[in-house]
Amino acid sequence: MKIAILGDSHNHLGILDRMHEQGRFQEVELILHTGDMCNDGSYLEEITGIKVIGVKGNVDPVYSPCESEMVLELEGYKIFLTHGHRYGVKGTNDRLFYRGKEIGADIVIFGHSHIPLTIEEENMLLLNPGSISFPRGLSKKSYAIMTLGNDIKVDLVEMDEV
Repeated sequence: MKIAILGDSHNHLGILDRMHEQGRFQEVELILHTGDMCNDGSYLEEITGIKVIGVKGNVDPVYSPCESEMVLELEGYKIFLTHGHRYGVKGTNDRLFYRGKEIGADIVIFGHSHIPLTIEEENMLLLNPGSISFPRGLSKKSYAIMTLGNDIKVDLVEMDEV
């Protein structure tokens, strides 16, 4: 199963339009959105026809229809999806890591820091796709493509200008 993972889009729908026009979601079966603005996921689902599952982040409105965090079972993998702000991910990933262990997650997907990251520790993958709107640090606008099968393959995709 091929999954696109993105987040921290902050209502920049033009970027989503251009990503779709550039074919960045070809062969993708599912899109996961890490929040900030989770309603962008509904827009993305509308223009691509691909199911989008998203969570809300710290800048999403309180009345947002999205959950704060979710546990998904995909292709035999347990995935914990959260924005990350409640776990202090701008400072350390420790709290998020231990929450993933508590849940029994194989994969923890989060956003908030706007910095792409993949770390594998104790048979658990922590994945942050970065931000498609406001990258931080030395990173560029980015998202991830994750392929689930007998193993987990992740490609972090940096974008110059979209």
